[in-house]
Amino acid sequence: MSGKSQVKVYLPDELHALLNADSRSNSEAVEAALWAEYGGQKKAAIEVRLENKRNELEAAKTTLEDDRKNVVELREEVERLERMADTVEDKDEQRLEDIDEILDEMVQTGRNLWPESNSVERIAAEHYNADRERAFEEIKARAEDRDLNIPDEQFTEPGGAF
Repeated sequence: MSGKSQVKVYLPDELHALLNADSRSNSEAVEAALWAEYGGQKKAAIEVRLENKRNELEAAKTTLEDDRKNVVELREEVERLERMADTVEDKDEQRLEDIDEILDEMVQTGRNLWPESNSVERIAAEHYNADRERAFEEIKARAEDRDLNIPDEQFTEPGGAF
């Protein structure tokens, strides 16, 4: 037999009796039964495939919704971090402006600056958690960064302080 295979199966007695009572040959009856069970046109088979696709669709929708929520959360986090970065940058710019103002006045007037001076106290309070020594060192470092050539004496001795 070309295009066909012989299969030996064991059937329950009730099915065997139905097969023998059928007017068709055993092959035709079994083939019809198998087509009905596994064929692409059987409503039950279509309903099973349809239910599977519906389940896949729901899973995809859930994944999509989860992804959308994740995108929203990530976008909000990025915006929050950008605002934080801007705030830090603004504070850093303000700190440098405040220090530069003191240094420019030192250059213009020749006034001295030391850790206990009011200007250092103000900078420390605003930018260095009231740490005068750290503020003073940062002011000196900024003077060097700007190549202002302020003599060391202006950073060590009181006199014309501000």
